[in-house]
Amino acid sequence: MTVDSVIPLESLDLSKAVYDLDFEEVGKWRAQNPGKKVVGTFPVYVPPELIHAMGHLPVNLFGGGEKISISHADAILGSVSCSISKSTTVLMLGSEVFSKYFDGYVFPFICDVARNLSGIFDRRSGKPSYMLHLSQNFESSGSVKFLSKEYREMIATLFPDETLEIDNLRESIRLYNRNRELQREIYDYRSEMPWNVPLADLYLVMRAGSVIDVSRHNALLEEYLEKIKKTERNERDAIRVVITGNFCEQPPQDIIELIEMVGCYVIDDEFMIGRRYLADDVDPEAEDPIGALAESYIHKGAKLATRFHEGEKGEIMMQRVKAAKADGVVFLTAKFCEPALDDLVLQQHILHDNDISSVHIEYEERGSGYENIRLSLETFVESMLFD
Repeated sequence: MTVDSVIPLESLDLSKAVYDLDFEEVGKWRAQNPGKKVVGTFPVYVPPELIHAMGHLPVNLFGGGEKISISHADAILGSVSCSISKSTTVLMLGSEVFSKYFDGYVFPFICDVARNLSGIFDRRSGKPSYMLHLSQNFESSGSVKFLSKEYREMIATLFPDETLEIDNLRESIRLYNRNRELQREIYDYRSEMPWNVPLADLYLVMRAGSVIDVSRHNALLEEYLEKIKKTERNERDAIRVVITGNFCEQPPQDIIELIEMVGCYVIDDEFMIGRRYLADDVDPEAEDPIGALAESYIHKGAKLATRFHEGEKGEIMMQRVKAAKADGVVFLTAKFCEPALDDLVLQQHILHDNDISSVHIEYEERGSGYENIRLSLETFVESMLFD
């Protein structure tokens, strides 16, 4: 599949919006909202409702992809850091558009690299940068209180002269609840009829939400959902798979297209999981909506490698496989991503013990030549289709 075959949507040029390092859509928003700010949020999860409720625009930072050189960042971060950390740093240091459009940054403490980026951006960008400590102890009665305090400190750091209006937060939660609802509906439809929801197609629609306002993304998702339900594609001979490990840095578009091209129907994935991190809606009518956001993260958050779940790694993977009725698992991990690689061994073991096939694909933003990846994927698919 190529970008040209993506379902055309009237409301946005998807490919341009997703891979545009001039951030044209962000620039349009700034022009329409003078005096408001744009906050760059690093994957995996930062609660966008809090930024939106202040009247500002949260924008997910997914690095520079294949379009920029990261040699300068190698000198700053070292050669064994992930590509997304390097290319995001290069954007901050060398892009006038990036410096002009972004007014602050949030880095969730998902790994040592993200933690270090917060300090680098704080010192070098001249803009406020906050390192968000997300709760890891989900059993403690103090976890919600701790995370609520973190959320409030994040707002105070980014917007020191502004006050969060609770009614505005309730409305933002409603808008993002609708966003999550639409995404769930699309994913449920894909589970039933995956041939009608191509992976590269869905990827662009989902990622477009990284650079536009949530109300606009809701309209985009509604439009997309309506169109896929009216579009009939031919069912192919393909296997159902779960993709895991790609929760932060995004693979090159060629790899995304390859996965389906070789015969995989992707039923469950972690592409841009931060945009659908919460499994269920947040209660907008809660007495303390900030506490409701914190509680949702703790009790309804996606069970990823960046969260601590002692003794559950294998069990979680098997639950995902069963729910997706998957034939196999594709471990799609960014090069040097320690959280993903740490989980890899545990999950591979339980899959092996349950006779579930898997393949491990490692990538980086500036990958070149995908023949080895194609061969690995083709061998993986053929071993199940023709066994």
